Formats: sequence, C-alpha cells, structure tokens
Amino acid sequence: MDMKKTILTIGRQYGSGGREIGQKIAEKLGYPLYDKEKLLEIAKKDGSFDEVRSFYQEKPVDSLLYAIAMSTLTQGMERKPFQEIKKIIEQEPCILIGRCGNYITKDRTDTLRVFIHADDKFRAERVAKENGITEEKAAKKIVETDKARASFYRFYTNGEWDQASGYDLVLNSSMFGIDQCVDMIIKSMDR
Repeated sequence: MDMKKTILTIGRQYGSGGREIGQKIAEKLGYPLYDKEKLLEIAKKDGSFDEVRSFYQEKPVDSLLYAIAMSTLTQGMERKPFQEIKKIIEQEPCILIGRCGNYITKDRTDTLRVFIHADDKFRAERVAKENGITEEKAAKKIVETDKARASFYRFYTNGEWDQASGYDLVLNSSMFGIDQCVDMIIKSMDR
C-alpha cells in the first residue's frame, strides 16, 4: 500500500478507544506504535529520561507552575521532549499516541493528525470494564484524566488539546465503533 501519510498522530479522550484504534492500525500497517510507555522506554535507554521526566509522566500542571514555567522554559518546538520525539518519528513511518503529536508534526505534510472522542456513557463503560471499577468511579476517572491531558497539552503547546482545528480528522468512536474508525483512518492516510 503506497501511503501518502506515513505518520499518524492520535489525540484522544480517555476511554474513547484511541489507543486501541492506534494499536489496530499499527498491526494492519506494520507500523511501530509510540505511546507513553514506549517513549519512556526509549528515553531511559538513551539517557534523556531525567531531563524530560515530567513530559513522559504526563504530570498535571497547576496554574502557578504553568505561569512560571511558560515564562522561563524553552518554548514551542525547541522543547527537549519535542526534539526527542521528532528524531524518533523521522526514522520510519509510525503512529504516535498522545504526547502533543499533532503539535509536534503541525508543519509536516506526511502526517495525518487524528482526534478520537466518544460520548460519556461509552467511555464510562470502557473505563469501568478495563479497570474493574464501577461506572460512577470510571466517570470521575475520565474527568480527572481529561483535565490532566488538557493541562498537559496547554503547558507544552499553549493550545487546547481537544480543539478540532488542531487535527485533520476528528472521529466519534461511540458512533462509528472502533473497527470502523480504524478503517476510516487508514483510508484517510491514503488520500
């Protein structure tokens, strides 16, 4: 399959199935998948982990820390974690889950930037099942995780994580289902 888009980034709401969608696409296309765990593993091996620990651990950022950091840290694409990820994704076609992937690749023409969202019930059912908790606890976990992701994204990009304008394709996995989302993304990569 001759693909015009060789890099796929997937941003996702917690519980929407974005990671599962990425895994299925990786299997179908034979692409390596880089998620938080894989990037952590690479950073530990190459010795860059201590320098970029907070990025890989996706720590929520409070507003005071955010204000201080934004005034003193390297901005935008010059940030160390962004440089490390850019090195990795330039080596071969791949899939990048989270980690501000849409922002890191915003100037690349060989990238399809996708955001996966879903309705609250669908997400709560998935999170409850995956974690062995009640749907009520899952709903709270979803709110906390999405809030942390938004804060994390805002800290590193000064942008909004869930804004459609930051992506090429936005899909509702509760409407289309996981497998149809996989198929639509693969077809979109070939355009």
